[in-house]
Amino acid sequence: MLKGKTVIELTNQQTKEVEKIEDTNMVTDVLEQILTLNPCGMLCNSKKKEFFPIINKLLGGILLYENRIDEDKNLVFVPTTNNCTGYAGQTAGDLENVLQGSLNKQESKETGNGYKFVWDFSTSKANGKISSLCLTNAKAGEVYYGTKKKRTESMVLLSSEEYSSIPDEIWAKYNYSFEGDFVNNTLTSCWIENKTLVFKKFREPFLKYKFSDNFDFFLEKPLKEFSVIFKKIGSFDPKTGCVYYDEKNYYFLISKVSGQNTNIYKMTINKEDASYEETILTLENIKLSKLGEYYDNHKTHSLLRGEYVYAYDSDTAKIVKFNINNPVDVSILESDFRLYQGYDSSYNCTLYQVGNMIGGLNFVIDENDKVYKTAEKYFLFGSKPISYGPFVILYQKVKRGYSDPQYYRHLYLVSPYAATINNLSKEVEKTADKTMKIIYTISGGNENESNS
Repeated sequence: MLKGKTVIELTNQQTKEVEKIEDTNMVTDVLEQILTLNPCGMLCNSKKKEFFPIINKLLGGILLYENRIDEDKNLVFVPTTNNCTGYAGQTAGDLENVLQGSLNKQESKETGNGYKFVWDFSTSKANGKISSLCLTNAKAGEVYYGTKKKRTESMVLLSSEEYSSIPDEIWAKYNYSFEGDFVNNTLTSCWIENKTLVFKKFREPFLKYKFSDNFDFFLEKPLKEFSVIFKKIGSFDPKTGCVYYDEKNYYFLISKVSGQNTNIYKMTINKEDASYEETILTLENIKLSKLGEYYDNHKTHSLLRGEYVYAYDSDTAKIVKFNINNPVDVSILESDFRLYQGYDSSYNCTLYQVGNMIGGLNFVIDENDKVYKTAEKYFLFGSKPISYGPFVILYQKVKRGYSDPQYYRHLYLVSPYAATINNLSKEVEKTADKTMKIIYTISGGNENESNS
């Protein structure tokens, strides 16, 4: 069993007075999930350099939080309502990033039955209240908490599989996929045929396989299929719609700008019996030109979180948040920079959710609806992310020139997971007149050590 001890040293740079805080941690189930689950069998061909050495890669980063964290073994990501005060990984911190500390390579080293990490935070880094810490992936909070470093991704690519002989009509279930159920091992897709919305649920061996599986599941017929017909759609263009889901329903929304307002065609479909209703909503003084695109795949320019749809305002390139059941409940998220919408053909998914964070092409949005700037990201060229625990699966179709299309399935690891939780018995206040050193010692990972 892993055990962890934290020592935090705060040094006042004027008086040289040193304040020391020591505490221990609990271990969550995240590390066990990463090392024992094998989504879609893809870890058989994994980039093992992203796993090993485990101590440096899967536990090689630290996250610092303003408030205490619920000590739940099933916790994967710390809610983004809990402000991240700072973080550090296996590299030197970016000078412009006030959150990111640096690994002290000279003092970090193996111990007799574990490892000692040492991270340094200068006077300008991680200032604020610290009540809890978590060990995490070596990438720590890069991009996820607003890092502006170029070409940095918040997800770690673990495996990619390429297929070149799958007919388009078979791959369509991945092009139009939007809901993955890892518990029941199903994938649900939605596409448009004339004036009909078609839903199909397929078996997908996310975590449970058949002995006979040899990619034959690509050809399997749907487990469930039903269609609903657009009746009140009028002049709305279904090709600019977007599909969402919650526990009980599927939703299909289309936006159309009318003067200074936006009309929303909304279809609500019951998951169990396929009954549905159509309504027209009006968002006043809001312009949403398109929530998504349905062509040779499904491009998503909006998403549903809780009861709220997040989408791009056409005029201001701001994010509009509106209640899917109440058009009067609408707001515009404020930011001090222009959001890149990315409606061109290069991007299939310009709004998505990984962990507890909404991501865009040059920004992230936390659960308090605060918008943080990031460098433009380059990896979301595929389908809407299908998430389970710390894992994300993306499907991608690539056609270059006149060549036959290539199909890909990618498996990612979302980096800022909480592998341990260490709630401090005494909160720390890091200020600009102090440097901070965090010494985090892990023990118990040695196979020769008793688990007692």
